[in-house]
Amino acid sequence: MTTPGGRSGHHVIVTVWTVRFEEENGPATTVEGDFVTVHYTADRPERATAHAPSPVKSAASTIGLLCFFGVMIAFCVFFVVTANGMFESELP
Repeated sequence: MTTPGGRSGHHVIVTVWTVRFEEENGPATTVEGDFVTVHYTADRPERATAHAPSPVKSAASTIGLLCFFGVMIAFCVFFVVTANGMFESELP
């Protein structure tokens, strides 16, 4: 969009920060002085990384945790049912 004075009507403010940190297992193609995108969550900026988030790893860890909790719940249900069957005659 152009205004009558020839100026653009689109105004953008860009804030640039320079951050320097060392990271293990970084890409071999990144060398000192390169510009990289830094990824971090708003509540944990001290855990910033140049590695892009991996949705596959996040999904795998979520599925793994759900399986673990499912096995734990199944064991608890099995234990309660078995214990109830063993002591059923002794309950009032």
